[in-house]
Amino acid sequence: MLHHYVTVLFFEQDANNQQKLDIIQRFLRQYNTSYKKINLANLSAIMEYNTTRNHLAMREYGRHIQKMIEHLLSIEDPERRQRNAQAVIELMGFLNPHLKNVEDFRHKLWDHLFLISDFKLDVKSPYPIPTKETLKAKPKPLPYPKRYPKFSHLGKNLEVVINKALKEDNPDKRLGFSNAIAYS
Repeated sequence: MLHHYVTVLFFEQDANNQQKLDIIQRFLRQYNTSYKKINLANLSAIMEYNTTRNHLAMREYGRHIQKMIEHLLSIEDPERRQRNAQAVIELMGFLNPHLKNVEDFRHKLWDHLFLISDFKLDVKSPYPIPTKETLKAKPKPLPYPKRYPKFSHLGKNLEVVINKALKEDNPDKRLGFSNAIAYS
């Protein structure tokens, strides 16, 4: 004989819900089916919502990798922690195969491992261990060329052509430059 399992959800114990529950129980008994009663008030203790979880450090690796790295932080034995860190690095490499084309593939994975652990992980890395300051540092501002053109409304390139025309000694080339300036 085949048994069917039905889950009955209810919010709170009131008369209306109790009536519905009694009707469902009678129906299930009639068809010889088991049921399991879950109170939705206690359901929040069972389920885990994204709003209650901690922030994902790197979304491309996902929640499971982050939980594995959080578990690494709780491992007391340094050798076991090191072996597990190596395994997590291998898994991170499988999850992001596009990184294999990057020059320092393994170095980037180790940097990501320390970034996800919020730089609290104590393992031996084959690469220099990054710090928050080195990864979050802003680059130095680029020095922009300071040009103060006489004819800013004409643009930089046209000013370069005018200067070349003024320096030109050949009258035919000078005429060609003047025509180019006039028609632009």
